[in-house]
Amino acid sequence: CIFAFTAGTKFVLNIEAASDMTVDLLLRGATDAAGYDVASKLAVTVNGKSVSGGYGSLTGSGDKPYWDWQTVCLGKIDLVKGVNEITITVLDGHPNIDWVRLVPVAADITVATSGSTTLHMENFEEHKSVIDSKDDFVNAYASQGFKEGDVFKNAGLGRIYGFNASTFVMHVEVKEACTLKISVNLWNCNALNTYKHYFNGQAINCTNETAPTGAGVYEIGSVTVSEAGIYTFIFTTGGVDFDELIFTVVE
Repeated sequence: CIFAFTAGTKFVLNIEAASDMTVDLLLRGATDAAGYDVASKLAVTVNGKSVSGGYGSLTGSGDKPYWDWQTVCLGKIDLVKGVNEITITVLDGHPNIDWVRLVPVAADITVATSGSTTLHMENFEEHKSVIDSKDDFVNAYASQGFKEGDVFKNAGLGRIYGFNASTFVMHVEVKEACTLKISVNLWNCNALNTYKHYFNGQAINCTNETAPTGAGVYEIGSVTVSEAGIYTFIFTTGGVDFDELIFTVVE
């Protein structure tokens, strides 16, 4: 990682794009601050133009807060074909930065206009989306033979195993305006309202205080979608064995 940026420090990336495209600019970082809001404490420009719409916060805990990694979104950015200059400026605080990732805005799942649409983990496309743990080493089940860097899926059960405070970033295509209920089928993790979840940059009001202790479907929350489009969905769980995401159009 890059350690303890100070106010005024600039982190400059020159990124070559094969074509014009829209991407989410993700950052994995940590800090010892109680709540490091990236929208107000980090400034982003792309080719000299300011970028807004960042969301999420870094909040270190425990005896090593600067390595308590969390993934946040610095906003959607438009790249042009050729070399693009991305500048991240620290306005306040002393964050660590582990990586910066650009994820093309392309649908991982298209939600039907009625009923429920399920994304099974064996069909989850890791190359388009992000699966990340707060730890440097993911505690996958040794019995499955997983090691760091592997795709964390079981071919038989189709689950993603054993992440600690995992963050999942994906893109959801919605065909028309609706209210969308989002649920997850998983085993054994902390209560879902312990963590922050976002849809289209807005925090989801998760009131689920039940800590899953066995296999089951648990509601993350509902969001209002005003128009058709592809939306970024970010959610976090703890110590999860994760099987399915379920998107239900509320009639």
